[in-house]
Formats: sequence, structure tokens, C-alpha cells
Amino acid sequence: YDLYKKEDIENKIILEKVVADVIFTEELEKLDEEHRNYYDAIVSYALKLKDVNVNVRKSYETLTYGKGKIIGKIVVLNGTLIVKFNFGKIKVSKEVEPLLLKTIKIEVKSEKEVEQVKKQIDIGYIKQSGQLKIEMRNGELV
Repeated sequence: YDLYKKEDIENKIILEKVVADVIFTEELEKLDEEHRNYYDAIVSYALKLKDVNVNVRKSYETLTYGKGKIIGKIVVLNGTLIVKFNFGKIKVSKEVEPLLLKTIKIEVKSEKEVEQVKKQIDIGYIKQSGQLKIEMRNGELV
């Protein structure tokens, strides 16, 4: 019995299945003042970055760079604020298999998680804006 797999399945259900029935704006109104302030801090931080937009969908919000390059998704469910990042893969070179980046889900409970989310927004911004470069030398990542 693998707890990690069970958690992955539960996370997937929270972020994919349940979310479809949730209306984001209604869930946002249910947040307490503390979590609403965390949400506001995250969104205002993202909007300070050049060419970043916040797009409201039915059951979540997306932080995007330019025309639809997703940096992250904000989900609010039963008073819980969750920010999910999935940066896909990074192409290194034609000869090397692309690097797959892990999906990160942060449940925002305090200022500590707000800071973690901001760091992930920065990483997503760098990747989606094309500033992230990876070099190979002698067959090794540099």
C-alpha cells in the first residue's frame, strides 16, 4: 500500500474531478479574511510581472504569461486556497530527451506558503517567457 500514490490520486481528484462542479467566484467569497489576504497577495504579486494576466475560469483562475502560457492555477475549495504549478518539460537540445518538471501543489495556510507560491510564480515566469536556458557541455548539463 503506497501512501504517496494514494495522495497523488486524492490530489488529482481535488484538482480535476471536484473542481469541475465548483464555481470559483463563489468559493472565493467563502474564504476567511486571512486566506483572502493570501489570495490577494499572490494575485497582486503575479500581476506585477510583465505580460502576466489572471484569467477567471468557471472553477479556477489561471496565471498566464502572454497569450495563454500557463504559469499556475489557483483553486479555492471548501475554504482551502490551493495553487498548482505544472511547467511541463524543458527542451535541452535535439539530442537530449526533454526534462519533465514535477507538478507542484501548494496549499496556502500561512505567509510561508505565500512565499513558496511567489517563488514558483518566478520560476514559471522565467520558463514561460523563454528566459530559462539550459546548456550541455560534453554530454553533461551545465
